[in-house]
Amino acid sequence: MTPDIQVTDFVTDVGVPITVALLGVAGALVAAGLSFALGRWGDATARRRDGYAEATKTLISYREYAWKIRRRTSNDPEELARLADEGHALQEKLRYHQSWVRSENRWVGRVYREVREDLAAEIGPACNAAWNTPPVTTAAGMCLSAWGPAGLDAYIDRFESANEFRFGWRRMLGALRVHVGVIPRPTPGAIAVTNEPAVVPASSAAS
Repeated sequence: MTPDIQVTDFVTDVGVPITVALLGVAGALVAAGLSFALGRWGDATARRRDGYAEATKTLISYREYAWKIRRRTSNDPEELARLADEGHALQEKLRYHQSWVRSENRWVGRVYREVREDLAAEIGPACNAAWNTPPVTTAAGMCLSAWGPAGLDAYIDRFESANEFRFGWRRMLGALRVHVGVIPRPTPGAIAVTNEPAVVPASSAAS
């Protein structure tokens, strides 16, 4: 025969409230810890997103550099020095972003390096040609739709398709080294630099 279990007044009056209080404190601590972890994760994601946005912005600025040289309005030493300094600053930013992207993810860093090299192969000769042209002296001269390398957006699109694997559900695929859907690297020399009539992206013609 099972003996009756007597609940003492101490258990009722003290033990139960303490247990309830401890459970409440534990729940609050768990909630606070989860909130902190989610906050840190959100901050890290925001910093990563900002970093990739800045890296892309620098690629776009580099893409436009030859057209800036070509549209200069004078060969005054001050103007030439300004444009040269801008080119040096772009190279510094490109190198910084390449290092940052590589430290954030080695695979995306490799893609960024390749995109930078491919753009340089196109932009370098275009810049040399631009420096050797006379300054623009008329409004019509600002229209450069028949000048420069074409298709440069393809390189930047490739980098953007790669950094998508650092966010959302694609990040899980990236962790498994599965990068389905990334734009392939263009064949070297497929996009030629020329001073002959060529289709230049609208953003370049309007910049």
